[in-house]
Amino acid sequence: MYIDVGANVGAFALVACSHVGVQGKVIAFEPVSHVYDQLKL
Repeated sequence: MYIDVGANVGAFALVACSHVGVQGKVIAFEPVSHVYDQLKL
């Protein structure tokens, strides 16, 4: 599991996805609403 707090647009979260594999989990948290909207895409 990888938790990205302050994920911004998810650059580190995307890299983490390749490391945790299909059985892993990546959680990306972004508190700034307009940045979060970009992260959701």
